[in-house]
Amino acid sequence: MVRGSLLWLKHHWDPAQSIKWFNSTLLHGRKRPTQKFRKLVEWVETEIKQPGEILVADVREKAAILVDASFGKYKKFQKVGQRIKNLLSLKGEGTKGKQKKWVPHVQ
Repeated sequence: MVRGSLLWLKHHWDPAQSIKWFNSTLLHGRKRPTQKFRKLVEWVETEIKQPGEILVADVREKAAILVDASFGKYKKFQKVGQRIKNLLSLKGEGTKGKQKKWVPHVQ
């Protein structure tokens, strides 16, 4: 029964017509980063796997190289940094409200 259902989906279901269902069910509300920031997000994702943390200063420096030199400034980087944290489920750690590093958020 399951195999027959999958064959039906293969020939009759077009994901382009069901993009809202696809986003809500498979992506669970997560959005892909724009092409401009995709390399930066992928870099953060690979770098955080090794030691389990990444310095925010390193991410900001890499953003200035990969995206635009203006992202090396804190004000410009702040919004992008928040999007990356939300996308990869990271939380900031630091003292007195200043985030020195990002670590995976454990629930």
